[in-house]
Amino acid sequence: EQFLVGRAEGVQPPGIHVDHPADFLAAARAVEVSVNDQAVRLLRGPSREFVQANLASAFTPETLEFRRRIFKAIWEGRREYEGESTLRGFDGTAVRVYARWWLPLVNGEPKYEWSQVGLIDLTAIRRTEEALAVERLQRRVDRDDDVRRVRKRRARQELRRRRSEPTPFAVDGRGQRR
Repeated sequence: EQFLVGRAEGVQPPGIHVDHPADFLAAARAVEVSVNDQAVRLLRGPSREFVQANLASAFTPETLEFRRRIFKAIWEGRREYEGESTLRGFDGTAVRVYARWWLPLVNGEPKYEWSQVGLIDLTAIRRTEEALAVERLQRRVDRDDDVRRVRKRRARQELRRRRSEPTPFAVDGRGQRR
């Protein structure tokens, strides 16, 4: 809520929280976050306590950009934001997620301390999409190779056919008709 004091006082643009990465990172890390068992599994952490205490280390530059956009959405008076982002699991793996942040209203007023983020693990889906893209590319290469082989074979056949047919006129060694 302190973040919005500047907006109420007419400060523009959104200030350190949005425009200065180091200060924003400190502000983002200061936000208290609780995690559930799904978040522990998603980030491959050993326990809720560990994940909650070390959540900032799961942030990537892309994650911080997502959080920056959430702060900007709040600044602009919006109550939700969604998109894809990448987290870093505690085992070092990249975890691709679809994230949706929303801010509930209580008696018509935003309840910032009840802000929610829902994550859907897209990692396997994105890996499958990448594998399919590679497979499609390989098929195209193979198909192009097959097409080239067929064209080459047809060209050889046509060359043999033309060489075996008698020419309508004879040519001497100097390229002159006889």
